[in-house]
Amino acid sequence: MVTLFDQEKIAEIHDYNVAKAARQEGHQLGRAEGRAEGRAEGRAEGRAEGRAEGRAEGRAEGRAEGRAEGRAEGREEGRTEGREEGIRAVVGMLRGMSVEQKQIAQKLVEQFGLLPSAAEEKVKQYWKQ
Repeated sequence: MVTLFDQEKIAEIHDYNVAKAARQEGHQLGRAEGRAEGRAEGRAEGRAEGRAEGRAEGRAEGRAEGRAEGRAEGREEGRTEGREEGIRAVVGMLRGMSVEQKQIAQKLVEQFGLLPSAAEEKVKQYWKQ
């Protein structure tokens, strides 16, 4: 009976060691698979978050740049229109005072820094109005 008991005990110890080795191997494989899955999920989440943050920053920067450009363009258009209104007013006022076209053109050159040919064109343009 001692022999039978020893064989049963040996089989039990063997089964225990086999199960233990399988558990350890499974644990190691599980950890490796878990790490790989975690890395893949982390990369995917990181990319998604990075894209979202990048888009948000890009939109904010784009809006700010657009506003700044729009303001600059608006100011420039306003200046151009204001200058044109000033030229029109000078031509109209001096015409009403019976000043000759050449003298009006000369005033435009002095006041607005126009070239003489451009000043003459402006006088002709606004003389009819």
